[in-house]
Amino acid sequence: MFRGALIITPEYPPRSRELTASKALNLAVNLRDLGVLTSVIVHDDMFVGTSIENGVRVARVGSPIRTFYSILTLETFANTQFIREGEFIITNELVDVIFSFEWSTLLAAISLKSLHQLPLVSVIQSVEPQRTSWKKDPLSITIENFERTYLGRADLVVTDSTQTYYQIRDNYRLDETRTFVVDLQSVYWVMAVLSLLEERS
Repeated sequence: MFRGALIITPEYPPRSRELTASKALNLAVNLRDLGVLTSVIVHDDMFVGTSIENGVRVARVGSPIRTFYSILTLETFANTQFIREGEFIITNELVDVIFSFEWSTLLAAISLKSLHQLPLVSVIQSVEPQRTSWKKDPLSITIENFERTYLGRADLVVTDSTQTYYQIRDNYRLDETRTFVVDLQSVYWVMAVLSLLEERS
């Protein structure tokens, strides 16, 4: 039985540029409604701090450096803050499972998974081959290799896109028994994923 969950996401309301924020919020609310003690860590340089929002503990962390020459540099510094805050939450609160959104949170999620031997569910809406048409760009190649390596270490990978599912299965060679297409707006995927993790534990 899962009693506590940690969500690591690049966006969470009110910080919202894409659909990630609403899907992370939906996951947090669904977990809360299932009786799971839920904490969220999000990168948010504007509203740094921790608060309880609609029954969910939300820790907003900022990057210690504000000027970046590369998205990889930004995400590396953000992940150090995710790990620091995640370590505090896992050590002081009840966490039985980790959820991560997108490639930019994978480094922290995998680190915390390994340190605390917790199952990890990675939520991916798209992968790098879908986001860029210039395959030989060094940055794109680096992100693609990063995704391939770290998604392979997640216990389950879920997406709400059939196209993304095929990219993950065929190009990233992830095991089909760990990769699923789900409706990220539904509570049922959360229940199904938790049940599957319990069966495999």
